[in-house]
Amino acid sequence: MDNLRGAALMILAMFGFAVEDMMVKVISVEMPTGQIIFLLGGGGAIVFGILCRLQGQPLFERKMLSRPIFLRSLAELIGTLGY
Repeated sequence: MDNLRGAALMILAMFGFAVEDMMVKVISVEMPTGQIIFLLGGGGAIVFGILCRLQGQPLFERKMLSRPIFLRSLAELIGTLGY
């Protein structure tokens, strides 16, 4: 049953990405790319924060300050700015 649940969640995630991609293309006619990226990031952060609160998880942990996570975040920032 876990495989079926996993497959269903993957299909749902792919659907979500397809909808997001469609919305970005529609919105990009009216809105600059930087603003779209900002809104997607902000919206994702809000959803993530709400999910953390609902599950009783901390939003930040000391592990987030480790070198590998810092380097990954830096790489994502560079990738976003280079986009």
